Amino acid sequence: MTTLEGDLDMRPALSTILMICLLLVPWKASAIFDSGSDGSDGSFTPVSNTVVDLGLAGSGPGSGTYDPDLWAVVFNFTDVTIPAGVTITFANHPSGAPVVWLVSGDVTVEGTINISGQPHSNPNSPGPGGFAGGSTSIRTRGFGPGGGGFPISFRGSGASYGGYGQSVSGSSRFPPYGNEQILPLIGGSGGAPAGGAVSGGIGGGAILFAAAGTLTVIGPIVANGGNAKSSGSYGSGAGSGGGVRLLATHLEGNGSISASGGAA
Repeated sequence: MTTLEGDLDMRPALSTILMICLLLVPWKASAIFDSGSDGSDGSFTPVSNTVVDLGLAGSGPGSGTYDPDLWAVVFNFTDVTIPAGVTITFANHPSGAPVVWLVSGDVTVEGTINISGQPHSNPNSPGPGGFAGGSTSIRTRGFGPGGGGFPISFRGSGASYGGYGQSVSGSSRFPPYGNEQILPLIGGSGGAPAGGAVSGGIGGGAILFAAAGTLTVIGPIVANGGNAKSSGSYGSGAGSGGGVRLLATHLEGNGSISASGGAA
């Protein structure tokens, strides 16, 4: 699920997206969006691939702050520039909270911001604000408000978010959740597991960009859910895509924003 707000000059290449909701706010030329950033985390301008460790929140300038009331790791930047060829990924906060970037100036994304999670880690780690896939070892359904149900048959259902996940006979599933404004800020849910110790796919993460200046998206912003898994005749359900919300005085660029569910 993605939401864009502000003056829109974006020609998005939005393919296989779980849900795209465009809220076009007709800002007057003199109107300036107040991001709320106090600039305490300074400028974020990485020059190489960077893993932002959300578990370091509160450890000093640049690390952000965990807000338990918002259930979010909040960064207060002065400006953000992600150069072409640079990829930003995230390591989860212990709470699993989503990410909020408040920026007092401009944001330029020429590289890649990937909040999809780490499907090949051990255990599988959903994106920040997303939820884990179900486990066969402790017989749980997919986690999150749209998690796939524990299967009766050999295959589990996919997780829901803006729409229903893949239905599988004999496997229950929760209905879709979320809204156009992505409030509360929340990521994707986990898919149902299957027998043979095949865990469900993970949910994509959730991120909010709020820029007082111009937010330019040239490179991709990715919050995809994890793919389903199989072992012999057993197959789990895929995780649902996460959420991306963009707010700014001006929005520009022709980059892609993806919040797709995983492949069944």
